[in-house]
Amino acid sequence: MDENKHVKENYDLSISFKTVANKILNFLHERLGFQLWAITRVQGDHWIMLVNKDSGYDIEGRNVFVWSDSFCSRMVQSLGPKIAPRVKDIPAYTDAPINKELPISAYIGIPLKSEDGRLFGTLCAIDPAEKLESLKDELPLLNLFGEIISKIIQADMKTQKLIIDLELTKLNMDKDPVTDLYNNEAWDKLLTKEQERCDAFGSPALILIIKADNTNKNAELLKDISGYIKNSFRLSDIKAYLGHNTFAILAIEIDNDLTNEFISRIRNKLNSKKMPVKIGWAQHDPRNTLIETQAQAEKKISPLQ
Repeated sequence: MDENKHVKENYDLSISFKTVANKILNFLHERLGFQLWAITRVQGDHWIMLVNKDSGYDIEGRNVFVWSDSFCSRMVQSLGPKIAPRVKDIPAYTDAPINKELPISAYIGIPLKSEDGRLFGTLCAIDPAEKLESLKDELPLLNLFGEIISKIIQADMKTQKLIIDLELTKLNMDKDPVTDLYNNEAWDKLLTKEQERCDAFGSPALILIIKADNTNKNAELLKDISGYIKNSFRLSDIKAYLGHNTFAILAIEIDNDLTNEFISRIRNKLNSKKMPVKIGWAQHDPRNTLIETQAQAEKKISPLQ
């Protein structure tokens, strides 16, 4: 059996993050009530709702909020408790901007962690009615669910990465003969695959466009640039030659904090090699598609500084 097909079949039969997440949210809703339960991811100041159970707030379709406006941003700074049966008793929550947008009288927030211990997102719940103080007794159970969700997300992300890595191997034949990088057709296929991962896990991404200044197609120059790209970017980054002297790199799981450092390093290396190129880049906004992110990067192409 083809290895790629084998992995996909096993993955389809496995219990994925969203399957387990919906079961957990349904269980917590039945046990504790609350009109809105959600599993979220934090990406810069984007607060992305990955999975939710909404039985009263009617926020379907609004899946990206401002992290700094949320109760959860204050909770992870220890400015407020994980469980607040009476939000009005917690100044850090009553002052939060989201409290002005939605009627919130009770709150639950549990941090979700990445493998390296950094904040991934939250398991959270809100309700327009106050709750009993006995709700605080549920903290051990909620912490346990937070640990389970964190581990399932990380395991599912690894599986998705394996599937994409196998897709890369499958597309090895779809390479430009001069640069030995993925061609335009392969780039479009891989962008679609990565879009699925961004949608599922709120994965941060960066698209970088490098365009040779030489208006005439120069094979030696293209080889020099492609050699630089192969040696200077991570193995996990997707690198392609789109034609018309244009190269594209997609870097997944590179957040806002790392982007400026990443771009600065690339600029410095290109300048040191005196390569006649222009570059443009765009950080993926979870409200947009990767195709739109690529278009934004192309619009920002400018000479090296």
